[in-house]
Amino acid sequence: MKYANDVFLNYTLCAYSPWEGLEIKFHGTKGELTHRHVEVHGVFGGVRDKAQEDAMTTTLHLAGGLPENIDVWAGHGDHGGADPVMLGYLFEPESMEPDRYARASTHKEGAWSILTGIAANASIASGQTVDVDKMLKDAGISLAR
Repeated sequence: MKYANDVFLNYTLCAYSPWEGLEIKFHGTKGELTHRHVEVHGVFGGVRDKAQEDAMTTTLHLAGGLPENIDVWAGHGDHGGADPVMLGYLFEPESMEPDRYARASTHKEGAWSILTGIAANASIASGQTVDVDKMLKDAGISLAR
């Protein structure tokens, strides 16, 4: 993807893997930031091969330097503490403290997310770049800016 401000996004998804978790990398002009979170596989009820505190790592690797592990806040509970937070905001929002990370999204972010997937599938099918604004215009949708 290429955004209007010339920032690029590459996205790869493995819909099934023998472990649950994620690895996300941010590549920039000064280096790379990698965050990895390994979970126990939920389908088979496996056993964690690392201690809970070793399940999450964040590494900064600046160009020309050595990789440096960075301490990152972690919660308690499943998925690195994300499940209790997410469920709290969904089902008991009055009991939750204000979200210091502003993670909440609205129908607008949901719509853009869906449009991204629709455009990606159209690009895969056609082998061409898809202009989302043109795709919306062709569908008779006009966005007020």
